[in-house]
Amino acid sequence: MQHLLARAGQTSQNDYMNRSTAILIGFTTVSLVVNGARVFGEWALCWNGYIAGGLLFLSPLLLLPAALAGVMTVISAFIGLLSRFRHEAMVTMCCCLIFITTYYLAGYYSFMVRRAIYIGAAVRGTPLTGAILDYEVEHSSPPSTLSALVPRYIDQIPETGFATTPHFDYHVYGEGGREPRWELSLHRSELPNADALVFWPGGNYPGKISEGTIEKLGQWAYIHDAF
Repeated sequence: MQHLLARAGQTSQNDYMNRSTAILIGFTTVSLVVNGARVFGEWALCWNGYIAGGLLFLSPLLLLPAALAGVMTVISAFIGLLSRFRHEAMVTMCCCLIFITTYYLAGYYSFMVRRAIYIGAAVRGTPLTGAILDYEVEHSSPPSTLSALVPRYIDQIPETGFATTPHFDYHVYGEGGREPRWELSLHRSELPNADALVFWPGGNYPGKISEGTIEKLGQWAYIHDAF
């Protein structure tokens, strides 16, 4: 009889461990897919704006679940210490930690992918800034439009590489000693991420602005204020 009870207890424990393992594997898979979609959304900016826009809205939407997961981690730890539901609490805590880890890893890699895309945009836009500067030297003023540069100063106006914002914005601010005299920029205001890329002749960028943090990318300024 004792042998049968021991076997039954062992079977029950094995079943529980199998269920726990399945839950953890399943939750890890879901966390990787959901949070990985944010990274994929950044990459999709180069080829499909609709897919990118939909996936990038996951960043603000997942912020609340990530905060709740942090609270549940603490609660589960106390339950595991102070009650008999130790195994259930440990599984819950592990699931929450998995979600928090994948959330912050996805945030980091999203930023790295996004930054690489902006660096690519700066590389593509550099010949255009050079053409504007050449025009300015010859005419003592910047061109009123970018089309005035073609074909003498540049063969064609380069694109940004973003599906959502394929063209650079160009603004001339006139004379009178105002700095900058003109600006070439790339903005993504239609997405939850408010990053921007700006070129000022002379590169006299402010150290800090209200819109976000400035990072120098060569002669360009990368303004990032992301989730």
